[in-house]
Amino acid sequence: MIWSCFWSGGFGLLGLLEGNVKQEVYVETLSQKFVPWVKNLSEQYQKDFKLQEDGASCHTGAYAKWWKETLEIKGFEYWPAQSPDINPIEHVWWALEVKLSKVRASIQNASELKPVI
Repeated sequence: MIWSCFWSGGFGLLGLLEGNVKQEVYVETLSQKFVPWVKNLSEQYQKDFKLQEDGASCHTGAYAKWWKETLEIKGFEYWPAQSPDINPIEHVWWALEVKLSKVRASIQNASELKPVI
């Protein structure tokens, strides 16, 4: 799985997560990539940001919810399922798919995928 974040001014970091992503892996990714990125943006631009997630179990499980509440990470209470047209990251994934379709046959593993992304 590829994890990413962005805002109207640009993109944050990418994360390549291998295997079935459990809450612990997701929280670790947020801790290492999202939190420092959004903290820097918040301080630099004096803005509050919200984390928009879909209904994936790694996003909505008890541990992930507790962790986000503990760090006071604000999000949306409800995001409709199966609504890629209003989920902005889905447009990013589509653009990435188009880019990768040109070189997909030559990519053999995750380490070869990283530089392409």
